[in-house]
Amino acid sequence: MTWTELSLDTTHEAIDWIRTLLATHGVTQPLAIQPHCTQPDQTDWDFTLHLYLSSTATMNGQVQAIADALHPLHRTGQTSLLRQHHVTEIPAAAQTSATRCGQRVVLHNSDRPLQPSSDRHANDIPITLKPTLSFGSGLHPTTSLCVRLLERSITPGMTTLDLGSGSGILSILMAKLGATVLAADNDPIAVQSTRAAVQDNHVADRVTVIQGSLGQGNDLGHWLGGDAIAHQAVLDITPSFDLIVANIFARIHIALAPDFHRALERSPSNHGYLITAGYTDDYEQDVSAALSKTGFIHRHTERMGEWIAQLHQLT
Repeated sequence: MTWTELSLDTTHEAIDWIRTLLATHGVTQPLAIQPHCTQPDQTDWDFTLHLYLSSTATMNGQVQAIADALHPLHRTGQTSLLRQHHVTEIPAAAQTSATRCGQRVVLHNSDRPLQPSSDRHANDIPITLKPTLSFGSGLHPTTSLCVRLLERSITPGMTTLDLGSGSGILSILMAKLGATVLAADNDPIAVQSTRAAVQDNHVADRVTVIQGSLGQGNDLGHWLGGDAIAHQAVLDITPSFDLIVANIFARIHIALAPDFHRALERSPSNHGYLITAGYTDDYEQDVSAALSKTGFIHRHTERMGEWIAQLHQLT
């Protein structure tokens, strides 16, 4: 069988936008994501993405539609130009790969067991994450920053909320660290991806997945700026949470500050942890100020370039 291979080089930040843009154009084939082969100090790129399409009569039109959708990212310097080649088989290296995220998490995109490696450790937490089109590849800096904070904050027995669950990485990590998790997103693609990933990682007994939002989040529309989604659930915050992690836009964090407070204040454990991410340091003070006004104190900040994740605690 003949395949058309589409590939491009990209930054950490652009990967999830690429997946989202492809989803809006009906692309259902998985993406293969591999570290860029050039030395980091010799290139602006972090990863190379590969997409394989079966050669059909309508393939040329699909390729052009994909190129048009991704062109704005190239124009703004976030990707290289899209490359096109014809191959007779999909390389094995494009079908399975493993990437470290945070200190202990190892993401891999296959049902095959992880192979022994010199950089693997006994306390690593493997997470199977098959390529999907939902936001949350695990390679965006904000995901890695959230993972770092969760690794230091989660203790067994916690009740947690993953608001804006995306592909489900953070929900799965919290479950594997011993927490009970409610995963919520107002994007149906993300909800479907989270449910599938939860099943693949055998944590369905610890993670409940719903389409919905918290408090005012139901009036703010799609996380990524799309149309508002009708008939989504309003989260029941009567059984409050010990920890909330939300990897969403700064404006959403600011609007939801009172709702975060209400969702955490009843926790008998007095943890009251809130991890916010999804924004750059330009918004750091605005988010912190909004949380401070509603009774949170700052505990820690993780940084990766201009991206940050903050840990606050309810006083």
